[in-house]
Amino acid sequence: DLIFPHHENELAQSSCAHGGATFAQVWMHNGFLTMNKEKMAKSVGNVVAIHELLEKYRGEAIRLALLSAHYRQPLDWSDETILQAWRRLDNLYDFLDSIENVKSTEVDPPTAFTKTLMDDLNTPKALAVLSDMVGPSAVKLASQNPAKAKSELQAAGKLLGILQEKPDTWLRAGPDRDEIQALVDERERARSTKNFSKADEIRSMLTDRKIEVRDRLGSPPRWLRRAATRV
Repeated sequence: DLIFPHHENELAQSSCAHGGATFAQVWMHNGFLTMNKEKMAKSVGNVVAIHELLEKYRGEAIRLALLSAHYRQPLDWSDETILQAWRRLDNLYDFLDSIENVKSTEVDPPTAFTKTLMDDLNTPKALAVLSDMVGPSAVKLASQNPAKAKSELQAAGKLLGILQEKPDTWLRAGPDRDEIQALVDERERARSTKNFSKADEIRSMLTDRKIEVRDRLGSPPRWLRRAATRV
C-alpha cells in the first residue's frame, strides 16, 4: 500500500483539487493502523470512525493515543491503547491539579521537549519528556518553583493539543460528582471524630467505584476518578 506510486498519486490528485497550486511544503504519511493486530480496512469491517470513538472516549485521550507511536511506525489500536493514553493524561492533569492555585505565565516549552519534535517529529520521545516532567524527581524540583513547572508543562501540552481542560473537570467530572464529594466529606468528618471504622468503610465504597482519595496534611482530601471508570 505504501509503495510507488501511492504517495505520488495522492500528491497529484490533491494538487489538482486545489487548482494545481502548491499548498504544502512537507508531505507526510503515517504508518499502518491496525486493530487488535489486524489491518484496519473496510473490507474486514474493523474500521472505527472518530465520531464513534468520541462517544466512548475523550478527545485528548484519542489524540494522545495517536501520538504514542512515531508517525513512520505502525500503531495497533485497541481499548488498551486509549486507556494507556488516558492514564498518562490523568498523571499530567493530576500534577496540574496539585498546583491549581499557582499562577502560570506564557513561556516556551522546555528545550528537551522541543528537541524531540525537531527530531523527525518524535512524539513518543516528546511524551516521555512530559512524563519525566511530572515524575518524582521533577515534582520535588517543582516544589521550589511551581509556577515555572506549571507554565512549562502547559506550554508543552499546548504544542501537542493536550492539557486544554481544567484539571478539576478532567479528573472529577461526572453525573455523580456531588454524590462522590458528599461521601468524601462524610469520610473526612468520620476521621475528624476518630471514627476510623466508618472512614475505612466509606473509603472502601469509593475504591469499589474506582475513586482514589488522597489525604493531605492540613488540607481537605483530594479525589479523582481512575481512567478505567470513564470508559
